[in-house]
Amino acid sequence: PRLQPGDILLARKNGYLSNVGLPGFWPHAILYLGDPKKLAAYFEAPEVADYVARVSGKRQSLPAYLAAAHPSEWATYAQGSGHDPFRVIEAVSEGVLFNTMDHVAGDYLVALRPRLGKAEKARAIAEAFGHLGKPYDFEFDFATDHALVCTELVWRSYRPDAGMEGLRIP
Repeated sequence: PRLQPGDILLARKNGYLSNVGLPGFWPHAILYLGDPKKLAAYFEAPEVADYVARVSGKRQSLPAYLAAAHPSEWATYAQGSGHDPFRVIEAVSEGVLFNTMDHVAGDYLVALRPRLGKAEKARAIAEAFGHLGKPYDFEFDFATDHALVCTELVWRSYRPDAGMEGLRIP
């Protein structure tokens, strides 16, 4: 209940082979959205409406913008998995996709909250929606965005952009 849309989750599932090949204790990064109602309520703010108006050309909510810009992806997100709402976007071997908290929570899970305004977090989520459906980048090539690994998804979603501070992640 304390998670907010735009939080970055780091996870570890003991026993996964990726723990051997990836350095550090936290081998997986995830972008938290919350369920559609939580996302809509959190981003009901003037600064988010201003951001959406700037990028879409009309004044609308973030969910309305995402539904218009990414109709099939928004429909999938809104529908959920059947038994549990989708709450995250992640890059896994199947590609960039939505998932449930039950699926992503492993043996260890930590939440990081970017110290950014809601408009910046809304931009990060909109950016992540644009990467949905891309394949997993088994070559770990951060120079291109045609395929992504989990940390690259978070990095590309939050990287600085015109008029946005973003997160500087070396």
